[in-house]
Amino acid sequence: MRWDIDHPHLYLLRTVLEESFDERDRVETRIGFRTFGFTADDGFHLNGRRVQLQGVNLHHDLGPLGGAFNRRAAQRQLEIMKEMGVNALRTAHNPPAPEVLALADEMGLVVWDEVFD
Repeated sequence: MRWDIDHPHLYLLRTVLEESFDERDRVETRIGFRTFGFTADDGFHLNGRRVQLQGVNLHHDLGPLGGAFNRRAAQRQLEIMKEMGVNALRTAHNPPAPEVLALADEMGLVVWDEVFD
């Protein structure tokens, strides 16, 4: 199954580094597979269908909670945004915490991950 904003299906990708059949390292990564593109005539397409992006600009801090990452607070923030109809995030000016990207994948949010301004 493909990852989609309506059905954010994720797989567990396990990468193992071996030397002479001895495991040296292992990394597990959650990943969703999708296709996307932009057309001049029809805008954004996700998995072959046109999707109207309803986005917000998201700063790294959590308002009065400050800049230290809190998973539940970030999750709650994204849940509220989804209830408002948001399906896309633009991270403002700097890369977000990796946990924000993981939450977006889990919750079906498209992310424009901005490196810096």
